[in-house]
Amino acid sequence: MTPARLYIRAITTSAALAVILFGVPLLLSAAVGNPLPDLDALRVGDLSMDVLIDLSASATWAGWAYFVLLIVVETRAQIRHRPSPVMPGLPNGPNLIQTLVAAALLTTPGVAVPAVALAAPHPAPPDLGTRAAATSAPITLVHAKAPISHGADQAPSPHEHETTDRRDDFVVGMGAGIGLSLIAATLSSIIRRRRHHQAIARRPGHLPALVPPGIAQTEQRLRDGSRVAEALREHLHRTLADLHHALSAQNEPPVSILAVRVDYASLDMIITEPDRKPPQPWHQDTQTGTWTLHTPLWATTDTSNDTNLAAEDEDAAPHSTHRTTEQWTWIGTSTTHTPGRRPSPEHDDVWLLNLNAIHALRVIGPADTATHLVRAMILSQDPTGTRTEIHSATQELTELSALTHRATAAAATNDPATPATLRILDQIHPATSPAPPAAPAHPTQLILTSDLASARPDEVRLVVDATGLLHTSITGTPLTAAGLSDQALHPIRPALEEANAPATRTPPPHTPETSTSPQNPTIDVLGTPIPTPPDPPASAPSAQVSLLHTHTRTQITAATGITGHDQDTIAPPLTPTQQQALDTDPGLDHDLHLWHSQNCPRPRLSLLGPIHVRANGNLPPRGHRIPWWTEIVVLLSAHPEGLSYDQLAELLWPDDALNKAAGNQPRQAISAVRRWLGTDPDTGAHYLPEGRPGTSQRTTHRIDGLLTDADLARRLRTRAIARGPAAIPDLETALTLVTGRILDGRRRNGYDWLTLTPLHSDLTALITDTAHTLAAHWLTAHQPDRAEKASRIAILAGSNDDITHLDLIAAATAREHHTEADWWLQRLITAHDGDIEEDLPPATLARLQHLRRSARRRAQRPD
Repeated sequence: MTPARLYIRAITTSAALAVILFGVPLLLSAAVGNPLPDLDALRVGDLSMDVLIDLSASATWAGWAYFVLLIVVETRAQIRHRPSPVMPGLPNGPNLIQTLVAAALLTTPGVAVPAVALAAPHPAPPDLGTRAAATSAPITLVHAKAPISHGADQAPSPHEHETTDRRDDFVVGMGAGIGLSLIAATLSSIIRRRRHHQAIARRPGHLPALVPPGIAQTEQRLRDGSRVAEALREHLHRTLADLHHALSAQNEPPVSILAVRVDYASLDMIITEPDRKPPQPWHQDTQTGTWTLHTPLWATTDTSNDTNLAAEDEDAAPHSTHRTTEQWTWIGTSTTHTPGRRPSPEHDDVWLLNLNAIHALRVIGPADTATHLVRAMILSQDPTGTRTEIHSATQELTELSALTHRATAAAATNDPATPATLRILDQIHPATSPAPPAAPAHPTQLILTSDLASARPDEVRLVVDATGLLHTSITGTPLTAAGLSDQALHPIRPALEEANAPATRTPPPHTPETSTSPQNPTIDVLGTPIPTPPDPPASAPSAQVSLLHTHTRTQITAATGITGHDQDTIAPPLTPTQQQALDTDPGLDHDLHLWHSQNCPRPRLSLLGPIHVRANGNLPPRGHRIPWWTEIVVLLSAHPEGLSYDQLAELLWPDDALNKAAGNQPRQAISAVRRWLGTDPDTGAHYLPEGRPGTSQRTTHRIDGLLTDADLARRLRTRAIARGPAAIPDLETALTLVTGRILDGRRRNGYDWLTLTPLHSDLTALITDTAHTLAAHWLTAHQPDRAEKASRIAILAGSNDDITHLDLIAAATAREHHTEADWWLQRLITAHDGDIEEDLPPATLARLQHLRRSARRRAQRPD
């Protein structure tokens, strides 16, 4: 469908909706007037024509009001990118309402904007043996919110809208995005997993590189688009688990599933033994043997955007929780056949094939459409525990092998040591070298060909015809084939490439709190002094002292595996002049006392554990909004330089910032937080000062005098570095401030702005490096128990870094607890999605080998 026809249809549908919403009440008011019938006439049974007309008008008014209610509820759900609530109505009512509302939103530029340019199959020429059209029509994922940027702050090309072979089609209705949501979920999982690997492999004193704004937006849209897929996978997992338990209760073996069709109301299942009878509440089609269960997709799932890091860390690898024996892949959607019209997709269901139940699979069709189907099948799999081995001469397919697996050289070259779960042989573009024979561990082999005569009876066949219909050997009616073109991946490639680059950044300078002495020299967010130009040479060079000065470099390396450069990073050597300049925080001990005091006049914010605000102001009457006000406090603490009114609205309401900024809701929220935080008893000023009316752009909102555990820990680490070995207790005091996982207990559906700020990674690195310095000290001092205690606090805070795991391995090895050391090593390998030690990053592997050599030397040394 061309853009012009699409928008004409959308405008026509919107006009029909306007007629219903406004024309019906006007017509009823003009024709009937007051619709309420005469109650006295009803009591005596007078059913005259006037009374019947009044009754009919009243029923029509009631129906119109209910229709308006459905429209309002559906509009709210689509704007907020949530599933539509289940409400009673007419048959096909929800689909009609979704279509009407989606069409109306398409005419609203602020809402109807494509989110991810994924592709639907383009009609091919009318000959199965010829090449299909090379272009595909990019369409948007369900829950579309904003366009994807191709890079950081990149301006659109002036010819972007002049291209003739690219079409931005909008999906009318949520159902059309189910299959595309599976692809979005896979791509999002790949990107997040690679970012996780970068984060945990960082060196001491370094931080993961910041994601450019445009790429961050791309990743956010992928996460938004993957919500339906997550709901679908959870729905399948729970439903099939219940089926397995029901069969076990009847002493029946598990059922082998070939394919399923899932929509928002039911689930159909094709099994390998169609004669088997299903348990209740499943039903069986006597003609096809298909098992059917009527259950809403959202009944067993919760797709709310819960960003609580107690359940899933922002930096954690997104491993799937759906442990089933099935490996699902998207092959298409159902097709509506209307006499006199071309077949069209249903837009509200998805067909999934279980690769684990199929030994041989053959995809037949024109080169482009068949390749698009195979690409969609590869990228719609749950990437957890899967690897695709591809033998093809076209780079468009071969790159997917490395894309869907961990980024190691072995995986990228189809290393046979890592078993593949799907093996693809491309006979349309055959590889120059013959494919090696399949190993017994390969469960599924897919052959891509354009030769229809090559099909064998023992294979599952997927045949794509010239119209984009998919004819399969397991379904009775043709489907609309799934498809994803290589061109459709172009907007997402920058995010994939950037996530694969092991970049790090130097910690930026820390913006001091108001309680920090202005004489304090510049430190970074990890509490480490930023190097300054050296002083002029003196007559006699000053001796340098570090936090680990009581140990030699050789001793530290032997005990911990930490080499010279990293030793200087965690414990910078300082001259006496530098120490004196750095040790200028006289208010630190007083602030520590206030933090633990029962009568602290200043507001306090806990970040190194469950988020919690303690304040002495007047709590507003609506106390149930405390989690919301707490988020505002956390947001302002993450921007100590302050935020303007419009910036606050943009961060807190990214989907509706303009409307919120024009209204009173942000001002009301800020006012409530101001009253909650209270006033300084010495000056009488609000801790959150009031802004000037009408100056939303210029007014800066910031919290003065806020006391946070993160800032205290940072200042303690700075003082310990300044004072040297005698200040080791300062590091231990800093770790006592950790009470749980960093930024735990976030409110549901909030904190989306954290994807735009490195607050979580910075705080995690602060605690990890503090614990690492302590562990290095105690390991070298031959007190591995105290080193383990420090490292376990980092684990408690949510650290999954290689640094912490290696410290725990060193502590267990020093105590000769080899089983424990092996357990931590296996956990470290698993964190990198690896199988053996060689899958670890080079720096991590080098330190591990240092520890191994030191352990062997100690074992060979006579007592």
